[in-house]
Amino acid sequence: HRDKPLKFAAVLAKTQASDRLWPRDLKQIIAGLQDAGIPVINTALADRGAFRALFSLGGTLATLKNSDVGSLTTARSNAEVMYMVGDTLVNLDYDMKTLKPGLATSWSVSTDGLTYTFKLRPDVTFCSGKKMTAKEVAASYERWLDPETKGLVKWRMGDVDKITPVDDVTLEYKLKKPFSELLYQMTQYFHTIVNAEQAKQLGADFGVKAFDGTGPFCMESWTPRDSTVLTKHAGYKWGPDIYAGVTEAQVDKVIWKVVPEENTRVTALTAGQVDIFFKILLPQDLEAWA
Repeated sequence: HRDKPLKFAAVLAKTQASDRLWPRDLKQIIAGLQDAGIPVINTALADRGAFRALFSLGGTLATLKNSDVGSLTTARSNAEVMYMVGDTLVNLDYDMKTLKPGLATSWSVSTDGLTYTFKLRPDVTFCSGKKMTAKEVAASYERWLDPETKGLVKWRMGDVDKITPVDDVTLEYKLKKPFSELLYQMTQYFHTIVNAEQAKQLGADFGVKAFDGTGPFCMESWTPRDSTVLTKHAGYKWGPDIYAGVTEAQVDKVIWKVVPEENTRVTALTAGQVDIFFKILLPQDLEAWA
């Protein structure tokens, strides 16, 4: 936009969204953006230094969505928000295949495929300041297993026999039968580690009035059908390698604003009222940025 130019465009070339475009059209979009002097990053093959430079922003980042992100629980919220307020034991690299350490620095699997032993980082805290140990990780999983929680997609945990905190930094995760997908599933936001003690205290209000996670951002508020506000988690230093060496979040606050109508979202973006919104671009959309 003439008054507020795009700083960059991020393109994930290997998503279902981009698969809806003919390769010829995607190339046209990228060429048009580059001709306009807008840097284009393929997030599937991203230059980590480029991301670090682009997001050293500070201040508030306002983002538009066409639907509510939901209360901050692994059953109801959107993945992109859960990954901001929480962490998982295992992470995926940019190729979406390679497993990387997360809250767990390493792990081993028994020869029968039934027992996974995780070594945890000793320096992790929840947004409340509470220290995360193997006891808290086990409690987070036990909450998911508890029938009272009515947790969804429990198959992603495998057929769990017992989860035991051996010591503060060692967790034993035992299955009743092998589940070859377990480590991959542990990279998904359903496996976000939460402060189970807070969740028990708040009951149905957990994720509505408060959410205590270990992620780079902390929940400030959720207003249904209007907005979700997150603030920087001061002292966050345990992000995965894919964070390009960045420790604390590079913006102070993120606001996810719900605006269902696409025309209204486009108007808000071009008017400089917000910073980001998500859209599947078509070649004709380039005219909006002329």
